[in-house]
Amino acid sequence: MARAIAFLTAGLLAGCASRAERDTPSLSFVADFNLAYGSRFDTLGDEPFGGISGVAYDASTGHWIALSDARSSSRFYVLSVVYDGSTFQVQPIGLTRLHDGEGEAFPEKFVVEGWPPEKGVRHNLGFESLTVSPDGTKLFVGGEESLLQDGPTATFEHGALCRIIEYRVGDGEIAPVAEYAYPLGPVTWPATLDDIEPADVDLDVGLVELVALTETKLLALERDFIREREGERRGLNRVRIFLVDVEGATDVSGVSSLKNGLKNGLENGDEFRPVRPVRKQLLLDFDDIVPKLSPAFRRLDNFEAMGLGPVLPDGGRSLLVVSDDNFSARQRSAFLLFSLKAEEK
Repeated sequence: MARAIAFLTAGLLAGCASRAERDTPSLSFVADFNLAYGSRFDTLGDEPFGGISGVAYDASTGHWIALSDARSSSRFYVLSVVYDGSTFQVQPIGLTRLHDGEGEAFPEKFVVEGWPPEKGVRHNLGFESLTVSPDGTKLFVGGEESLLQDGPTATFEHGALCRIIEYRVGDGEIAPVAEYAYPLGPVTWPATLDDIEPADVDLDVGLVELVALTETKLLALERDFIREREGERRGLNRVRIFLVDVEGATDVSGVSSLKNGLKNGLENGDEFRPVRPVRKQLLLDFDDIVPKLSPAFRRLDNFEAMGLGPVLPDGGRSLLVVSDDNFSARQRSAFLLFSLKAEEK
């Protein structure tokens, strides 16, 4: 996985714009393309396509890199992604298998301890996002949900705080320099499930991807999954993209627990400073684009990959968002293409 991160980092650096986006960008839906679970391609041999958890544009080749989070046979795909102003197509054209490396140890507070665990990342809710600033000097990594010691996960009644780690990149080294509190939830109850009670559903909430626009501003992809425990087991995904600014946010790397939320504060002698989380601004709620999707696929899936690509015919920067099919016959790999434009002033 260390090699996967390094490769994705290189792709992100290659695909970053030379100029920073202005204060408030806008997002507009362009097109979608869907691959059914189990899709096979001659270019991949016997390996199935699926499980996409991260994407990055490689400007040196004009292709996209797509990392699969398969539990075995770890791999990334090379994709041909073409949009000519009217037609949008995605074609896997290559595959590279990943092998274990020695890697580095995680920061101590993220290591799972105890049984039942009382500290560290939650099962399947660890580091889910990775992005590099346009100038290549900063790397941001985000946890999907709160650490065990930082309090419960987000619900319909209350929110939660996960952490974004900022690393300094330079001189052949990557070193952590700060951590920021990122607020999640509380989750809005969907009107389509008004005939049941919140206690009768399972809920997964998380920060699943980050894309750096500047050295302090990021796009954040959040996904909520709600499903009935019994009966028809209806399920739905809620997906949103936020503009996030870490400038002015409190460095919480010295705070071992955020269990009491932002009331913990930071103590420095006689001085007490409240914890200030990152700033968030909603850019796009995917519910608003569902009517524009291909007629056979007008539902949201398990979106968790996002990356910036080349300029589109309308002058905007391409933003590709991809769903993870979880290697499930009931899901698919959905590719959504957006145009990202800086605010007109």
